[in-house]
Amino acid sequence: MPEPSRLPATSGARTGTARRSPSSLRRLGTVLLAALLSSVSHGAVAAPVPTAASASTSSPIQDHYSQLGGAGGLLGAETRAESALADGSYAAYQNGVIYYSPATGAWEVHGGILADWSALGAQRSVVGYPTSDERVTPDGAGRYNLFAKGSIYWSAQSGANEVHGGIGAKWAGFGSQAGFLGYPLTNELTTSDGRGRYNVFQGGWVYWSPTTGTYEVHGGILGKWSSLGSERGVLGYPTSDENRTRDGVGRYNTFQSGAVYWSPATGSKAVVGAILARWQSMGAETGSLGYPVSDEYAVSGGRRSDFQNGSITWDAASGATTATTPAGGCTTAKGCEIIRIAASLTGIPYRYGGTTPSGFDCSGYTGYVYAKAGIAIPRTAEQQRVASTRVSNPVPGDLIFFGYPAYHVGIYAGGGKLYDSQRTGTYSGLHDIWTSTNVSYGRY
Repeated sequence: MPEPSRLPATSGARTGTARRSPSSLRRLGTVLLAALLSSVSHGAVAAPVPTAASASTSSPIQDHYSQLGGAGGLLGAETRAESALADGSYAAYQNGVIYYSPATGAWEVHGGILADWSALGAQRSVVGYPTSDERVTPDGAGRYNLFAKGSIYWSAQSGANEVHGGIGAKWAGFGSQAGFLGYPLTNELTTSDGRGRYNVFQGGWVYWSPTTGTYEVHGGILGKWSSLGSERGVLGYPTSDENRTRDGVGRYNTFQSGAVYWSPATGSKAVVGAILARWQSMGAETGSLGYPVSDEYAVSGGRRSDFQNGSITWDAASGATTATTPAGGCTTAKGCEIIRIAASLTGIPYRYGGTTPSGFDCSGYTGYVYAKAGIAIPRTAEQQRVASTRVSNPVPGDLIFFGYPAYHVGIYAGGGKLYDSQRTGTYSGLHDIWTSTNVSYGRY
């Protein structure tokens, strides 16, 4: 048989592979297997070196960290690697954290907002996982993060506080921090009776209870309600936001058991129960009695509230209410309207030549009141006297003149009283008729 062909060798090295017998191959395999097992038993086999793709395995947290600038960005270097939570994950950095859940995504929280959120319980708190990075408020003065169930706002004056639920919705409805309520000063708190919740804001309070809903109280009305015991007092929880009164002069809030009314002339006063119902049936502040000038107080046999032009008394034995005025009541609808308008302008300083609520002289006051009632009258006291119809049986709402020619004019209120603006250093309001000499009355 011819011998197998052989390739020529170069540089003394074999470039081909010689055939081995089956027995020699078995011996070689046995040696190699023994060597491999020996190396494994000593841990000498290295793990595979990852490729570039496998070494840069990403996650939503890592991706967002990179978007924020990584170690050179807002959050700084990583201090805790990404760790799993029951429903998400998080990583910590020198200046903040990034939290992730499948429902909310990955977002950073830092600074005062992070401190408040952490104190509330972080992702387990009432606001849940973050749904935004920290943002600048529209006024440029604060910062905020949105969360799954609320938000946390921070400013240098207010610190960081959360708002959520019905209170958060009410606050947002008034313009959030840009509205009259301003920034939150507290997290949501439990009311003293344990039934409701509230947040304090820079410009007022917002209260919620399951039976009344969510309403704001602020300013002088808040001060009065607080002085009467807030939700634990006679008034109970608020049942309205602050509203403008029908005459456009005052403001009021309703509560479970009454109301608090405010006007520039009378301040804030509470009216409750049967007295409130009677006053409202008479037209409330637009009726003959005008605004309340006292809270309800005890009298023999019952309770009473005083108003600009009278009072309402409740009899405990019968449950009946009685309304009275110092003048025995106005007798005409137009007279009642004039008296009401005059009373609403109490407390305005005298100013010579004044015809507006920034300051009145005597005829400027009567002219303004009558104009508000839809009656045009001349400018001066004497002109008003001459143009009026002389009457000898005046009723509240008529004009009262002093002198011939008239040097002073006011609005007759009955019972020896008048509304007028008298002289420098005094204020418009209800005063005694100081003389009966050279006094006359006119009607329009």
